[in-house]
Amino acid sequence: MMARTVTLDGQNSFNIEANSTYFETEFKPHQVEVMQRLRQKTGITMLNCHITVHRQEQKAITYQPQAKFEAMSKINPNINLLRKIFGEIDY
Repeated sequence: MMARTVTLDGQNSFNIEANSTYFETEFKPHQVEVMQRLRQKTGITMLNCHITVHRQEQKAITYQPQAKFEAMSKINPNINLLRKIFGEIDY
């Protein structure tokens, strides 16, 4: 689930904090329209929006073929069945 937090920063701006770049890429094309609408509804012509994305570091793991197969079989045990069906597959 994507978490977003909106906070007021003074009277003329607000901040949106998101934990994913997905929100930023989806919001940017519509930002001008949204801001125009908010300015119109609030009557604050100098209203500004700042988007902050908190990116999480992803752990990069290098697998050997056998270790990769074992990791995949923990996620989906049915992979062992496929290995039995296609017996010639070796890691």
